[in-house]
Amino acid sequence: MKKQFVNFSSAALKIWMYYLIYAIAFFAYIIFYAVGSQYLDALRNRTYDAFTPYLIQLFGNFILGMLIGAEYLLRERKREGKWSFNVPHFVLIGIPSLIFGLYLLFYYINIPIISILPPFIGSSKWFFTVNQTLFGYILITSFSKQSRLFFK
Repeated sequence: MKKQFVNFSSAALKIWMYYLIYAIAFFAYIIFYAVGSQYLDALRNRTYDAFTPYLIQLFGNFILGMLIGAEYLLRERKREGKWSFNVPHFVLIGIPSLIFGLYLLFYYINIPIISILPPFIGSSKWFFTVNQTLFGYILITSFSKQSRLFFK
């Protein structure tokens, strides 16, 4: 008897389609974001307005992080139990990543938190992108369902 490498039953096909749609949506967003980033960089260089492109990229990075964590949230949605919010996860990882991700925004609107943070933070676009994306991911994955046994 030959062993099948891929199971093509109805349930397995549904899982394959789920991941195919997720992958298409994820990579379409990545391509859209990459093209949009190039356009925003050109706009920034042409108009000398760094604030508006920064805000658009900030929300784009938050959405990217939420899109990465969306699969977790969709799996949690199917579980039974009450929704809960993991406060330590959000406070200890999410809030610092939000503060680091919003560092340039604090600079643009003159919030004195900048004087508290180390100066190397403002020198890397990569640092902002990672923290903004991380915050979107942490925000989504802070929600979970707890089983009824947990609440007794």
